[in-house]
Amino acid sequence: MSELARRLTVEFEDRDYAHAYLEQFANMAIAAQIKALREQRGLTQAQLADLTGMKLAQISALEDVDYDAWTIRTLRKLAHAFDAHLAFSFKPFSKGILDVVNFSESRLEVQDRSEDMTSAAVRELRLSEKGASDEEQALDDLQALLSCRMSEVLRGDVVDRSITDVADQILASSGSARPGYMP
Repeated sequence: MSELARRLTVEFEDRDYAHAYLEQFANMAIAAQIKALREQRGLTQAQLADLTGMKLAQISALEDVDYDAWTIRTLRKLAHAFDAHLAFSFKPFSKGILDVVNFSESRLEVQDRSEDMTSAAVRELRLSEKGASDEEQALDDLQALLSCRMSEVLRGDVVDRSITDVADQILASSGSARPGYMP
């Protein structure tokens, strides 16, 4: 576990601190992603303002990491302008810590709808419609297990097997395997 993850795990024992930290992180991440998506699409702030029907000053404020007055309506306008899906979800704090630890510029960029719909993601959707449900269920099981294992690690519980050992066991039982894995 990284030093940052270890430190946050201890500091997040304080409920108010944990909420404040992740709220500030979310504000920073949203602002950074808006700017990254605007630049990825080759737009100026003025062009994004025109696409969203907002004022230039508002776009500038939205890209400020200290901005904290987000509305779903505004975020939907931006998603439409970026031709991207906007998703919301509630997550456990351990996932929030992972979001902080794994934050990087490359994770901010998102393909627009037309690029995405011609990508491997669509091929995966087609496969799942044709009966790839066993593999999909195995991957869902793996994700749930990894989340549970991460919670154990963040709590400092002793872990007797590596995560890859457990992942290999689940994948092998579903008839799948990691590349290079030999049971």
